[in-house]
Amino acid sequence: IEARHLDRALGGPARVLSTGGGVVMREACRQSLARTAEVIWLDVRFETVLARLRADTGRQRPLADRMSTDELRNLHRRRRPLYASCASLRVDADRDAPGRLARRIALHLQRAVPSS
Repeated sequence: IEARHLDRALGGPARVLSTGGGVVMREACRQSLARTAEVIWLDVRFETVLARLRADTGRQRPLADRMSTDELRNLHRRRRPLYASCASLRVDADRDAPGRLARRIALHLQRAVPSS
């Protein structure tokens, strides 16, 4: 289902698309992303992911809700090289302030996607 929705979204007009974390687990999805999109990877340490999951108590996260901390850590480790394989730009979202991240991303997109 996720792959079908991704293909549909990538085939439409230009937009910002925030994918689910698991989209990179499928080779076909990574290829579609790398081929048709500017992929901005907001990379964070596992501790940041864990803190955000714990703080986000009002939302159901079926995968995260049933995994132990060690299992989540291993999933994060497995996903990182997959994100790297399709990312056009990696930004360290742990170290940079949001405004600086936004400027860096905007500059990247201005260079990568010329206006018509």
